[in-house]
Amino acid sequence: KIKELEGLIKKESENIRNNFEYYNGEYKTSDEIVKLKEKKKKYGIDTNILRYNELYLIETGVKTKLNKNIKKFTLLFKASNEGFLASNFHSKCDGKKNTVTLVETLNGKRFGGFTDIAWDQSNSYKHGSNGFIFSLDDKSIYYNKSNQNEIYCHSGYGPTFGGGHDFYICDKCNISNSSDNSGYTYDTKGKKYAMAGVNNFLVKDYEVYKVEFDNN
Repeated sequence: KIKELEGLIKKESENIRNNFEYYNGEYKTSDEIVKLKEKKKKYGIDTNILRYNELYLIETGVKTKLNKNIKKFTLLFKASNEGFLASNFHSKCDGKKNTVTLVETLNGKRFGGFTDIAWDQSNSYKHGSNGFIFSLDDKSIYYNKSNQNEIYCHSGYGPTFGGGHDFYICDKCNISNSSDNSGYTYDTKGKKYAMAGVNNFLVKDYEVYKVEFDNN
């Protein structure tokens, strides 16, 4: 009888795990999860970095800063396909406004940033107040404290956010250290290394998407 009960408990536990998932502070049913997956498909965002139940982070940030609704994402650059050179990033992303960068480190940390400013190779800071960065692991969004240093554009750098390089993706970032100095331009509420969990990290993959809005 005890073995039968143990088997039943195990079976029901598996059913519960398969039918519910923790999402944005609450549990979702399997039907709701299907809808979320359909939403990711509708947006055209096919990525292993961002999970389907994490889209709300980008949606919330864009709504808060721009008061716009996202229509779709278009992939501009994927390092594992295009190569990890900064020049490859610039060849695909320069001149593009309203982009989301998604990063996964070799240690499995996942984070990203949004900017409404176009990337270029001017070796200079670009000022604005609509940018934000986010931790996918912590489900947290961090907004620009002012209208300064939203991004840093450099011919030898990949996507770089913030005046103190809140996060910086370097050239050949799969074999060279990028850095997390979060808290300079973007308000992480005193949390150190809010993006990658450590100061220096190697990148497993990163992607850049152009974001289109309903009222474009």
